[in-house]
Amino acid sequence: MSQWCIVSNEALDAELVNEVIQALKDGGFDVGVCHDGANRVFTSVPKITPELEQYVVRVDANEGVTEQQLIMLVGTFLKANHTDKILIADSSVFTTLFNHPIHRLWCGSHEDKKTLQDDYKAAFGVDDLDGRKSLKDLKHEAKEAVYSIIP
Repeated sequence: MSQWCIVSNEALDAELVNEVIQALKDGGFDVGVCHDGANRVFTSVPKITPELEQYVVRVDANEGVTEQQLIMLVGTFLKANHTDKILIADSSVFTTLFNHPIHRLWCGSHEDKKTLQDDYKAAFGVDDLDGRKSLKDLKHEAKEAVYSIIP
């Protein structure tokens, strides 16, 4: 499996950064996408020497780790909005994240109420969003619900 990393856009925009984030800023790494408006995925990883490990959070998809646990581990990193660290994981971890309803709710990229409500029900096991509200309000409510379950 290939290793990917994710870093906050705030870290990438900062003038003073550590060597790991500077390497990403300088280029030469395959850039993925920015799904949530706050973080950027790189489909390759800078060389991490032992002295640079302090700037890295690693998530491993070990046997026995559930999909939900992976989502929470990555979500905790994203919610913290680190400006001095990157998260590194196998590409499969990111694929799991991007295909999960919690991530879609986090990103708020739904184009219709039904899809948003379906993801909400899949993520939380309940269907308690008020469909009479605007899509914008439902997106906000769903994102707040996701924030509330991420440590």
